[in-house]
Amino acid sequence: MLKLKTSKNPTYDLLMRAYTKTEVGYRIRLLRNSCEETQAGMANRLSSKHNTINQYENAASLPSVEMEVRLKAVYGVTIDWIRFGDVSGLKPDLIQRLEHAKLMIGDHRPEPRPADSAKRVKSMDAPIRRTKSKK
Repeated sequence: MLKLKTSKNPTYDLLMRAYTKTEVGYRIRLLRNSCEETQAGMANRLSSKHNTINQYENAASLPSVEMEVRLKAVYGVTIDWIRFGDVSGLKPDLIQRLEHAKLMIGDHRPEPRPADSAKRVKSMDAPIRRTKSKK
């Protein structure tokens, strides 16, 4: 399990635990499912690619500020909800849809990926590539 540094401010600690790739990706997945959309459908509405949505949902990356603003404009969520899960600025019908989506998909969150896993895979493949390219 990921260990976070703790500060003397419990509110800050709580917010930082909520602002992880895993938690943000889960909220994006909830939002998408609450609208009964596919990743491609959400990507289309956000002028993005479905791979981008997949990366968010699978805790591979966080959305940029620009993407957070698009999510806010298109789906009516707040930046605080995207980042921290704060529902105080959401409309009641959206909260209800999100709660329903949570019941449907459960509380499953992807395991966070180690930051250097892609580097390790690439370095392990490097000798094979060199051998193949010499032939």
